[in-house]
Amino acid sequence: MSKTQNRQTMKKILILVIILFYTEAGFATDHDAIDIHGFITQGYLKTDHNDFIAETEDGSFEFNEMGLNFNKRLSDGLDFSLQFFAYDFGGLGNDRIAINHAGVSYYVNQQFTFRAGKSKVSYGLYGDSRDMDMLRTFVLLPQGVYTEAFRDSIHSAKGFEIYGSGYPEPLKFMEPLGEFYYKIQYGIMDIPKDSGVSHVLAMTLHTDPEESTSDTSYNLVLGWETPVPGLRLQGQYSEYGVFLSGKTFDDEFWDEIKIQAIDQLYPDLSQDLKNAISSAVIIGDMPVSYSGDVSMYIIGAEFTWRGLTLAAEQVFFNMKYKTRIKYKAAGEDSVFDYTFENPTLGYYYMGSYQISDWLKIGGYYTVYYPDKDNKKGGGGTNLGNPDYFAWQKDSCIAARFDLSPNSIFKIEGHYIDGGAQLDYVKPLDDYSKTHRYWYLFAAKLSYNF
Repeated sequence: MSKTQNRQTMKKILILVIILFYTEAGFATDHDAIDIHGFITQGYLKTDHNDFIAETEDGSFEFNEMGLNFNKRLSDGLDFSLQFFAYDFGGLGNDRIAINHAGVSYYVNQQFTFRAGKSKVSYGLYGDSRDMDMLRTFVLLPQGVYTEAFRDSIHSAKGFEIYGSGYPEPLKFMEPLGEFYYKIQYGIMDIPKDSGVSHVLAMTLHTDPEESTSDTSYNLVLGWETPVPGLRLQGQYSEYGVFLSGKTFDDEFWDEIKIQAIDQLYPDLSQDLKNAISSAVIIGDMPVSYSGDVSMYIIGAEFTWRGLTLAAEQVFFNMKYKTRIKYKAAGEDSVFDYTFENPTLGYYYMGSYQISDWLKIGGYYTVYYPDKDNKKGGGGTNLGNPDYFAWQKDSCIAARFDLSPNSIFKIEGHYIDGGAQLDYVKPLDDYSKTHRYWYLFAAKLSYNF
C-alpha cells in the first residue's frame, strides 16, 4: 500500500470514529460499551542547516501522528484494549497503519496484573506516554535518551507482562517508605530492515542492510514513589537480540577493520608483509552478518511541585555482535570472524513550569554519544566522519498553549552542537556539507477526542 493510500485509509477510519463520537455510540459507561478515543497531530520542522531525518532545511510537514484506541471491559478484572497507530517522520513510519498494542489484561489486585498480547514497551520515565502528546510540554522529547529513530521498533512487543505497585497485606508496615512499582515484560519486538533500529544499527556498523530479524527480549522496570512528595526514582534494564545482514560500506571504517583482522589472522608477520596483504585484500562492498544482543540501562528521577516539573535521565546502550565478514584475497572468497562492541551514552536535564491554565514553558539540555569511548571523534564507529559526528548536544526551549480541553499547540527552538544522529536513517551523500552548529524549529498542533 502506498503512502498516499495509507493516509486516505487512516482518514476514513478517523472520520468513522468521529461520527461514532458525535452520536455517542462508543461512549456509554456500562460493561457492554466500547470506549473509543483518538488523537491526530500535525507538526512542522525547519532547520537552518542539516536535514534532521526529514528534509528539514526546506521545512517539512512530514511530521504527524494519528491513532485510535478501543477499550472494553469484558468482565470484572478482565479488560481488552486495541490501538491503531500511524506516524510519519521523513523516511520513518510513512503513515503505515499498525497495531501498536492489542491484548487482554487480568487484574488480580494492586500488586499483580497480567497482560498478554502486543503491549507498549516501557522505556524510561516517558516512553509509555509518548503517544499522548497532551501530557507533555515538548514537541520532541530529549533525543539523547528518546532517540526518534528508535521509536517504531521499541514502541511495542508481542508477549506478556506483569506489573503492579504497593504492598501486600503482610508488608503494609513499609508504607511510610513510599510506594514501589514494577513491570516485567517478555516477548519479541518487530525489527524489520526498514525499521528505525535496523537503520541505526546498520549506519553505526557502516553497513547497507538487506535483512533484519529480532530475537526474544525482556524488560525489567523498578520504580519508587519516595516519601518526599512529588519525587520518584526509576531504574530499568532491557536486553534484546537482533540479527542483521547486508553489505559493508567501502570506507575508512572497514579499512581499519581490515587492518585489525590481518593483525588477528597473521600476528607473527612483519609490518611490511601485513601492509602487502592489506593492499591485496578487498573488504569494502562485501557481505557481512551480525548476530548478538543489545543491552540497555536507564536510570531517571522526576520531581513535581505545584506547576513545576524537573526530570533527568541517563541511558546506556551496549551492542555486542559476533560478526562474519566475507573478503576477497587473491581473487578468492574467504571469511573471518570478528567481535564488534559499541557502547552508547545519552542523558538530559529537563524542567517545565505551568504559568497559567493555558500556558506552560519548559527547557532541556540533552547529550548523545553514539560511541562513548570516542567522545571527541576520530575513531571507532565515527572513523571517516567529521569529528562532530561523535556527539550531539541539544539545548531546547519550548512553550505549550492549551487552546481548549481537547487541543494544544506547541512551539520550540533547538540550538544543536554536533551531528551524531544526522545519518541515522540513511548515509549522507557528502559529510563535508554538514554543519557542526545548527538550529531546529519545531511546531505541533494536537487534537484528542
